[in-house]
Amino acid sequence: MTKEEAINLLENLDFGSSVAESETKNLQNYFVNTRFWRQIVNDRYDIVLGAKGSGKSAIYLNLIENAETFRQNQNIVIVEAENPRGDTVFTLLNAATRTDKYENPNKEALIEEDVVEFWKLYFLTIMVAKLRSLRFKGKHFTVIESLFENLGLLPKTFSVTDAFNNVLHAVKQIFSLSFFQPEVEVDPTTGSFTLKGKINFEAYSGKDRKEGYNTLDELLDKINQDLTADGQMVWLLLDRLDVAFIDDKDIERRALKSLFWVYNSLKRYDRLRCKIFLRDDIMLKITYGGLREASHLEKMTNLVIDQNILFNILIRRLLNNPFLLQHLGVEEAACREDVEQQRNLFALVFPDSMSSEGKQIPTFDWVIEYISDGNGAFTPREMIALFNQTKEAQIELLEMGNKLPEGKLFSEEAFKRGIKEVSKAKFERALLAENPDMVENLLRFRNSTPHISAEWILESLKDLQGNPLNEVESYATKLADIGFFKRIAKGKWWIPYLYQYALRIENED
Repeated sequence: MTKEEAINLLENLDFGSSVAESETKNLQNYFVNTRFWRQIVNDRYDIVLGAKGSGKSAIYLNLIENAETFRQNQNIVIVEAENPRGDTVFTLLNAATRTDKYENPNKEALIEEDVVEFWKLYFLTIMVAKLRSLRFKGKHFTVIESLFENLGLLPKTFSVTDAFNNVLHAVKQIFSLSFFQPEVEVDPTTGSFTLKGKINFEAYSGKDRKEGYNTLDELLDKINQDLTADGQMVWLLLDRLDVAFIDDKDIERRALKSLFWVYNSLKRYDRLRCKIFLRDDIMLKITYGGLREASHLEKMTNLVIDQNILFNILIRRLLNNPFLLQHLGVEEAACREDVEQQRNLFALVFPDSMSSEGKQIPTFDWVIEYISDGNGAFTPREMIALFNQTKEAQIELLEMGNKLPEGKLFSEEAFKRGIKEVSKAKFERALLAENPDMVENLLRFRNSTPHISAEWILESLKDLQGNPLNEVESYATKLADIGFFKRIAKGKWWIPYLYQYALRIENED
């Protein structure tokens, strides 16, 4: 193979995007049918936790892509509560739930009550919109549909962004008026109806009930009755909650606590499911913050990606390159079904081993080691980013006059260049962005060494007031919790390779 042929192969090689939302076209080709997927499809789990980039959004998007199959085969209606790509609608809740927006003296209690009712009304709105689009009919549904249309929650052109905005507006109005005024009255002879009903968000007396008030819980119950009669079920899908409240962790805690309260309250309706995809570190924070509902979240799982799954994800992406397969003489279908052929494909393309601190280790083991954080966690996102950066580095090396890797498409040098770019992106766009209170201290690790002692921390790091840290151990534990440190002994820690390059830390590669 000539250098020009190698460059052409590399330029046409596509590992796909490291962000699931950008993978719509090839998602079905890339998606790995793991036990987590099968358990979610079988309705074993409602809440899927995982690290950023672990594949939660891939599962979410695959549910959406297979919505028609779920409806035809299992009578399950998939309802998206979020834009699958583009701007997240949940950021709209950020400014709308700040305590200074309200004049009520009991601001803390009012916020959580507001958001609980918001989630219920929003879920009702998008469910009604979806069922209407499917021409669903039910004993109560027609009246509920008309009620929501007259409240302005079901415009002719519907989107989840519009729905979110409309519900936010409605909730603000409701809490100033206490209830919606309209009622619905149905003529039993003609079947025609007049809008009269009321939706009340507060406790009300028996007299109020006789006068026709409807709570959101009652409306949810009526939709549940109609779904039961028709043999159908609704799954509400929520993803991308991690980016909704990035600027205000207090609002994030309140909004998510309210969401899980509503999730638990929906359990009474056997035809409604709420499927939530959330980062595990965010769940941990709100649990530590006092999530009383946590003990009732039985249908919850943590998405764990092991090395074998990660390898299979990579192979599926390689197999989605017919130009490469033709060049190598690899038959796609057979390779998908045979792990030995998959290992052979990897060996045809990548170096057999990589050097690390004076040792030679198998290349994929090196990949795992170098994309893992201090907690030993690694994700498809970092792996895909590494192979994309390595491809660009390999093209550049060849264009600069470097020799072709002997019998391979990629060289060790290309991987070493690629990991530097991944390290920089992970450090700046994730670690610093998500830990603004630690930025100054994290930057102080530049040009340090991989091995950090308690004495170094005491001499080099400062508290938020610029004073030396009083408690080294607790601060080091925080750094370990976010994956920046790995504890190796008492008073000693190690910075993983994933962050060493970004900090210009000398290593023995």
